[in-house]
Amino acid sequence: MAIRCLHGTLVYSALPNDMHVLKCICKACLRNERGFTFVEIIVTIAIISIMVAIFTFSYSVGRQYDTLKGEEQRLAAVLRNARIRDFNGIIAYDPAISDERYPIGGYGLYITNDAFACSNDDDFFCSFPAGHPDDECVAASKGTCIDTAGTRTSYVLFADLNGDGLYNDRDEFLERFSVAKNFQVTFGEDPALKRAYLIFKNNQLTAKEAGTNGEPVVGFTPQLRCTNDPSVTCTLTTEQAACGAAGACGYVMDINYVPGCSKVQNKKAHVQVFSRTSTIADQVIDC
Repeated sequence: MAIRCLHGTLVYSALPNDMHVLKCICKACLRNERGFTFVEIIVTIAIISIMVAIFTFSYSVGRQYDTLKGEEQRLAAVLRNARIRDFNGIIAYDPAISDERYPIGGYGLYITNDAFACSNDDDFFCSFPAGHPDDECVAASKGTCIDTAGTRTSYVLFADLNGDGLYNDRDEFLERFSVAKNFQVTFGEDPALKRAYLIFKNNQLTAKEAGTNGEPVVGFTPQLRCTNDPSVTCTLTTEQAACGAAGACGYVMDINYVPGCSKVQNKKAHVQVFSRTSTIADQVIDC
């Protein structure tokens, strides 16, 4: 058995040979083998870079859209929580009487776009400014409580124990929710408005807005709007005349991606609270 080279390929030969093994180094084989050229390497790298860029962009857009959808569903769920607490007459602990009772003013949601957060952890929200004896940030070793200057949004589920229609911090606090970075809840037509209250009492909705930043919060005015045209204010008595047959009087909020609508598939979250029935509707709509 011998080994020979045929047309540039190493093959076995059946020809008899006194040698047991014949090593054949085929120059034709060596001539047919070559590496990548510099141009081919550059083109390959360029194609891979383009594919990675497309994937990264698509992933980023998809992730931000999922965050938008999640924030919409959570805000609607917390509003429904407040409504159910009111509808079922759930009691809450009132430190003023050292006992539990149904809150005089019902249950509500306090939304603020100038939220306070800890100086060493801007995902840890707080209620009391630096120097206050109840500063949560100091207690949690996260710095001091500072104003985020309108860059972060949070909302609090609270029990209006004293019936003043406002959130009075610790005594009325039930649960706090922080909106994801770069997302903001907007309401009303005035961009200066930074705070809103939505309160459910006896299955009726009361909405208030303000642009003040200090404590106590003052200057609120009722702001119910037509759900089909948020620029039109209304009341239950003027609902049909103001909103027409296609609309209803209620409160409208949007959740927007601050860097730009185009980065979340040109979408925004839309949450409506209908005043007459106190029902909540939420959906993602075009910007």
